[in-house]
Amino acid sequence: MNNKETFKKIMSLKVVLIINLILLGFFSLNLFREYLKNRQLNKEINKLELIASDLQAKNLDILDMVDYLDTNDFLEQEARLKLGLQKPGETSIVVNISDTEAKKLEGSADKQLDTAPNFKKWFIYFFRK
Repeated sequence: MNNKETFKKIMSLKVVLIINLILLGFFSLNLFREYLKNRQLNKEINKLELIASDLQAKNLDILDMVDYLDTNDFLEQEARLKLGLQKPGETSIVVNISDTEAKKLEGSADKQLDTAPNFKKWFIYFFRK
């Protein structure tokens, strides 16, 4: 009888061990799935935070532009350029150039730039409009 009882104990221990291994595998699988979901959510959160910071920077730029557009300097500049207004005591000069003359001037400037040495091109690029 002693052998049978020992055999039953060993078999019951094996069954318990197998059940425990199955439960451990089940819980490990669920834990791994949750880890992957958490990692994916963190990536999404980081991406959305970057987008939010970009939008905040753009919003600040727009607010700065609105502040500038409300200034008297901007209004004066626009009045001078678009409406041709001037301050008392100032004189304005308007130069009329025909389209063909303007194209000739543009073409000659482009030709001069094409034949200019490289250092001159860089100088023009950085220090002129």
